[in-house]
Amino acid sequence: METRDIVGLLCQATGNFSLHVCATALEALSTLITSSHPNKNDASPDRILPILLQRAICPSSVLHEVGEHHDNVDVNPEEFDQFRECCLVDALSACYLQNSRFYLERCVAIVENVCRSHQTTPEAVGCTDATMAGGTHQRQRKQQHLELEAALFSISAVSLHVLRHMDIQGTKATSSSTHNEDGKSECRNHGSDFTKTTVHVVDATDGAAASASPEYYDAQMVKCTSALIRSQIFIADGPLLLVQTCRFVAKYAPWFSSTSSQDMLDSAAELAMVSFKTSAQYRHQYQQQYATHTIVPPHQSFMTTTTTTTTTPSSASSIALCNILSASPSHFTTSQALAALSSGWGVCYRKQDAASSQLYVTISRWDRMALCCGICRVISACPTPKAVADAVEMFSLPTLQAIERLRHVYCTEGSEHSHADDNDLRQVGDEIMVLSVMIRYFFQSQEKHSWVSIHLLKTAWPHLTQFAEKYGPFEPVADALREVLMQSLLLPIELSDVDRVAYFKELVIMALLILSCLAATVTIAPSPTTTTTSNTNLPIRPMLEFVVMFIRTVGGGIDPVLPSETAPMGEFRDMVTEVLQAILDLLAVERASPPSPPSEVFVPSSSDLLAVSPDAVPAVFAVFAACVDTCPVLFLQVLEAYSLDGKMKNLETLNAVASVSTNNMFVYWVQQALISLSLKNVNIMRNAVLFLKAMIDIVKTSKDSQASTQVFDSTVQKYNNIITSIRKEALSRIFRGTCEYYHRDMIVPTASLLFAIVTAPAEKHVIDKDVSTALFQDQVQLGEKGGMAVRRVVAQCGTGVMNQGYLAKMMVDIWRMHQSDDGYGEIAEGEAMATFLKTYSLV
Repeated sequence: METRDIVGLLCQATGNFSLHVCATALEALSTLITSSHPNKNDASPDRILPILLQRAICPSSVLHEVGEHHDNVDVNPEEFDQFRECCLVDALSACYLQNSRFYLERCVAIVENVCRSHQTTPEAVGCTDATMAGGTHQRQRKQQHLELEAALFSISAVSLHVLRHMDIQGTKATSSSTHNEDGKSECRNHGSDFTKTTVHVVDATDGAAASASPEYYDAQMVKCTSALIRSQIFIADGPLLLVQTCRFVAKYAPWFSSTSSQDMLDSAAELAMVSFKTSAQYRHQYQQQYATHTIVPPHQSFMTTTTTTTTTPSSASSIALCNILSASPSHFTTSQALAALSSGWGVCYRKQDAASSQLYVTISRWDRMALCCGICRVISACPTPKAVADAVEMFSLPTLQAIERLRHVYCTEGSEHSHADDNDLRQVGDEIMVLSVMIRYFFQSQEKHSWVSIHLLKTAWPHLTQFAEKYGPFEPVADALREVLMQSLLLPIELSDVDRVAYFKELVIMALLILSCLAATVTIAPSPTTTTTSNTNLPIRPMLEFVVMFIRTVGGGIDPVLPSETAPMGEFRDMVTEVLQAILDLLAVERASPPSPPSEVFVPSSSDLLAVSPDAVPAVFAVFAACVDTCPVLFLQVLEAYSLDGKMKNLETLNAVASVSTNNMFVYWVQQALISLSLKNVNIMRNAVLFLKAMIDIVKTSKDSQASTQVFDSTVQKYNNIITSIRKEALSRIFRGTCEYYHRDMIVPTASLLFAIVTAPAEKHVIDKDVSTALFQDQVQLGEKGGMAVRRVVAQCGTGVMNQGYLAKMMVDIWRMHQSDDGYGEIAEGEAMATFLKTYSLV
């Protein structure tokens, strides 16, 4: 059959009502267009592009327009969205690369033709009830909306290629194209049926694309933008078109900031700002239209990748504004531009009525955070400190007022709303998160403006403290406060020792306040004789993540082992001690059984570990690993002072001998880390490995330490003793897990722990004996020959012949070999084992 006939059949197939048939046809067309076949010109853009543009139009069934199904497509919104992003984009890119001039001219012509019949002046922008109703030409306007939306989608789909042809720098980082570096379209939704229909799109090598100058592409973008700016009322009439227009602005932000064409950057900013205000003003009408006309539910992503705009008009317009402002922040530092931005930011908050001074939020948290990022970059680019201060006061005031109002409503005793529900707590968390964005971006843009962040913290701190005291145990508030605390730790401020201690003390006080609230709210692991039920949904993780950063920031040098120390170290030691004690109070476990004999190491059941919320356990191990890395002596002293019933001894009366008591939190959590090596939770296991490795590293590096005192040496010996006591069990769990139940992501972390164990300072024949026991006596499915090969490689790692990477490679091969196991005993005699022996037995 001739190629011409094949192209004709494929073109017909693209109109099939089944998106699966259409996707297959588009994949074949894309392959043919980008191939070197002598007859590929039969699939020329002038023949293919009109078909693709028609297919890009949202069908009436997707828009849920009952009784108006004029097309043959009957699909759900999610399916059509996946089809457009995973299949149609490839075909459009292939068509563009074959003849970029024709592609842009055709798409821009559609934009100009539709906009020409609906031109409005910028001063007249604003939706009316009549506009929203559609008028007498409603059907025609709907069709023109869809045609314009499809044309803008097609232009945005090739934004990465267009920007490259215009020699725009930073294209990859700024353009939110769905193509990766190789030009391959990817659908990130693994549940999509269209993920297989991806093709490689060769970069522009044709004569038509290569011959066009950057000025040509610049002129086409000017035409498109000018047409859109003259038709803002028409664009605002439909949320779907408004989203696609903002998506166009966001994707071409690098061009708007670099073009020499007059007023293009201002026009794009105006278009995005008007869209943002319109979406806020008419959000209820848009939400109603989205209920029947959107191609994707508003809570889902408009694109399948995380770098693209979301489907709601406010989200799309806020991201467009963020991209424009971030691309050229200094351009918007004039008083007129700042006033316009202030007006736009003001629509995020509204008054309940004309006489009220209370502000209420009208835009979602994520949309405000996106816009806030761009505005903060503009403020940081202001030329003088006074200009920065004035702009900060202007932009931060609504958010600070909202936080103050929420504190007054929900934290004041006797208030009508003194007990907040879930929605109220989410609103509190949202405002605090927006504040954290301001703190972060003001000093990230320019470190010399970190004083702005300090000013915001001082203003909001009294309100944040009250939120922490009353609502710290609730996740929306805890997550938001964690962000503020962590950003505060990162501030590059220059303070005296006294002021630095006071600054960190304030942060620690808030963290302790939240931890104490958590401890008072729940019994983590009640004994069988109690009726208290444990609550595994408390937000323990957020505060522990802050504690990890705090300890790694101030923990170095606070161990009580040196004869002299700088002034702040004692203060920081007290802070870390208080934080650890608060965490242990929270994690105290009551045991019904008596302590084990001193000669044995207590091994609790895994149910104790899971009594803590699963997402908090990794954070607990991360805290302990940070302590062992930075202040191992203090950490051991504090944990040994706590018995399993939560009772604390006096730190000064602790026995400094090298023996290990079993009835304390230190041994308990070491054993919990050991148990974690057999769990299938990757996050728990990975951080447990970090904790165990940190203790081994302390023993390894102790010989080179300058802090060789009796206390330090005793501490190192205790770490060495506990590692020795669990070594055999750890090896057994690592080998068995690798052979039986580990996920692929667990192999490399456990291999690193295995390497640390076998290279630890101990007699090599003792380690070899423990390895042999784990491989042979525990019935690991490697057989005698396989076990000997593993034993040999492990021994060579212990003597320094082989490195950690080689050991990790072997463990991955062991894991992969067991994925195809068809029964016990088959691995040792199979072909995979023969290959394994050939690879590792002759090392």
